[in-house]
Amino acid sequence: MWLIPFNRGENHLITIDFGSVKTISAVKFFNYNKSYEDTLRGAKQVIIKIDDRLVTPKKGITLRKAPGFMAPEVDIGQEIRLPYV
Repeated sequence: MWLIPFNRGENHLITIDFGSVKTISAVKFFNYNKSYEDTLRGAKQVIIKIDDRLVTPKKGITLRKAPGFMAPEVDIGQEIRLPYV
């Protein structure tokens, strides 16, 4: 989980180091979902690099907004398969 203050014009970066070589086929994002009013707080655009190599378009991938509620039968995550095509 990652929640930080948003500062317009700044980069917001997450770095993941698995400690050894791994094969990754997808990344799954779950946008912020505390309440309907808070769904605007989630990530809107993501760019994914693996070993400094861009694996998504330069402009990034647009993520869906969270629905603002949780239901066990609904998977609100958004899976980005890699490499992205």
